Amino acid sequence: MAGRKPIPTALKLVTGKKGRGINKKEPKFTLKIPKCPLKLDKVGRATWEEKAKLLSDAGVLTEADGNTLSLYCHIWSQIVMLTAELKTPQDYMAYDVKINEDTGQEIKVNAKTNPLCVRLENLYTEYRAYSALLAQDPLNRGKIQANPKTNKETDGKERFFSGD
Repeated sequence: MAGRKPIPTALKLVTGKKGRGINKKEPKFTLKIPKCPLKLDKVGRATWEEKAKLLSDAGVLTEADGNTLSLYCHIWSQIVMLTAELKTPQDYMAYDVKINEDTGQEIKVNAKTNPLCVRLENLYTEYRAYSALLAQDPLNRGKIQANPKTNKETDGKERFFSGD
């Protein structure tokens, strides 16, 4: 989609910048921790438990955020796995090996970046993107309007202005 990202209704109401108007039919989701998906491995599940509690306590995790959090945890798990495989500085480079016919020694030629490093860099980029979606970094955290945990039903502007 071209152009600027749309401003969330909550942010429009708080800042008073209505722009092209307020979406009165914006979807509202229940604040709750979604079920942890079965596809996550041990590291992913541990990350899920940690982040789901943090996000829920902050009032920003809804039932609709399960897939985003799942991808975030899966990407982190892959980062941990690849980082474990790349233990030494030599692991970050890939070489073709030739044998010197005179001495019989191995010679490393055609040095190039290990494909695992390229994958790791791509994972870091994806991780940063999902971190932003879940307000896990200070820059994006300031853009998020948290929903306080309450049992009463609110409608309209009341849910954005808690009086705190």
